[in-house]
Amino acid sequence: MAEYRGLIAGLSAAKALFPDAGDALRVHVRMDSKLVVEQMSGRWKIKHPDMKPLAARAAAILPPSSVTYEWIPRAQNKHADRLANEAMDAGRDGRTWEASASTAALDTPSARTASAAARPGAARRPGGGRRQGPCRTGGGPWRGGPRRALPDAGRAGAGAAY
Repeated sequence: MAEYRGLIAGLSAAKALFPDAGDALRVHVRMDSKLVVEQMSGRWKIKHPDMKPLAARAAAILPPSSVTYEWIPRAQNKHADRLANEAMDAGRDGRTWEASASTAALDTPSARTASAAARPGAARRPGGGRRQGPCRTGGGPWRGGPRRALPDAGRAGAGAAY
């Protein structure tokens, strides 16, 4: 649902930026939501009843022939995601987000190293990716194990991330 709202905002902004373009306006949407890209491209049906009106609203902003869609894997969209999160955090806090004040670094090897060094214990595992094997906390209720509270250090790290 948030992806559709973001699409609606983006298409509306493009139309507002070029009000005199009319049918000549062409927009290329790049998103990390495969679902929205495939649905708006007409390749997948929209089955969820709450998404149908959002998709219709997005489709009504610009003529379908004016918009193309491209799926970007989430791993290749990290920088844009960080920028969006900064902007949403600023809005939540009543501030205006400005690109010049952004702390989101481009996803480069040096930026990943600096980010990991800034957060002790946050360095990537050898070989990258997630930890394999059973969850250390007992697996949580979905695996039949006990649900444990997040330790203070984890809570502080989560708070800093959001």
